[in-house]
Amino acid sequence: MRNRFARPAVVGVLALAVALWWWWPGLTDRSTTVLIISGERLVDGREPLDRRLRENGFTTEWSSVADSWCAVSDRLVSELSGGSYRAVVVAPSTDDLCALDTTLADSVRGAGDTRLVVVRWPDVTPAESEFVRQLSDRSDVRVVDTARLLGDAGSEVDCLWWDDCPGSGRIVAWDANGLTESGNQRVARMTVAAVR
Repeated sequence: MRNRFARPAVVGVLALAVALWWWWPGLTDRSTTVLIISGERLVDGREPLDRRLRENGFTTEWSSVADSWCAVSDRLVSELSGGSYRAVVVAPSTDDLCALDTTLADSVRGAGDTRLVVVRWPDVTPAESEFVRQLSDRSDVRVVDTARLLGDAGSEVDCLWWDDCPGSGRIVAWDANGLTESGNQRVARMTVAAVR
C-alpha cells in the first residue's frame, strides 16, 4: 500500500523541484527580465513576443502603451529607476519627433549593462529613420529592422519555415489593419534575436 502512494509523491516533488529551478531566476533576479515600452503595433502582437522571450529564458514586463518617442523617453526614465533589466525594447508606433536625440540611449546607459533594443517599423518618416540610424551607431543599442521580413504594407513576402503558408508560398505580413499573425511572429523572432 505504501508503494502505491510513494511513487506519485516522489514524481510530484520532483516536478515541483524542476518547476521551481526553472522559474527561480525570474522570481529572484531581474537580470533575465526584458522591459517592453511600445506602441499599439507591438502590443497587438504581445503573445508571440512573450512566448518567444520565455522560450529563451527571459521574463517580460510591459510598460503602459507609449505611442511617441516622448512618451518612450518619459517611461524609460521612470521604469529604469525601479530596477535593472536584461534589455529594454522600445517600439513607438507614431512618427512623433518631439525628442529625437541620444538622451534616450544615455538614460539606458545609466541603468548598468541594460541593452536598448529599438524596433524600427518599415513606414517610419525620414527624420525618425535618421534618428534610429544615429542610435544604431552606439554599441549599447541594437536596432530591429522589421522591413527585412515584413516587406511593404499589403505586399506578399516569401514564407519562412515557421509560417502557415498557403499553396502560393507567399503571405502578407502587414496590411492597412496592422501586423498579421505571421507579421507578429516575424517581429517577435527578430526582437528576441536582438535581446540575446
